[in-house]
Amino acid sequence: MRTSAEHREAGFSLIETLVALAVFTACYILVQQSISGSWQLVRAAQSEEAALAVAQRQLALSGIETPLDEGSASGLSDDGYAWTVEIRRYVPPGAQAATPLLAYWVDVNVRWKESALRPERTLSLKTLRLAVNPGAPR
Repeated sequence: MRTSAEHREAGFSLIETLVALAVFTACYILVQQSISGSWQLVRAAQSEEAALAVAQRQLALSGIETPLDEGSASGLSDDGYAWTVEIRRYVPPGAQAATPLLAYWVDVNVRWKESALRPERTLSLKTLRLAVNPGAPR
């Protein structure tokens, strides 16, 4: 027959098991949430990287494939990123009327939506491009 000390030890091991199970469950939930949050950050970084590639491509094409004329153009990339390119003439203070070079601000905006729950995101790049002035005296 069991003594009262043996009964206490049996009950104590049950309490130890329940506490260990609660600690394991809490740790499992914490690790699961950390992994889930990390994957969300990875997806966000991948979408930003793709948007940056679209913006850099449009910036590189301005003045090469598309002329440097004031105006705007827009389109949609193969990945579903909407882009807009705006070109504006830049006249520096004190510039002469007929300079050999013309300067243009090229502004590229890329918009995308990662999911229905997140707001639309935007990435912008801006640069100053130079072009030869065809009307300048030589």
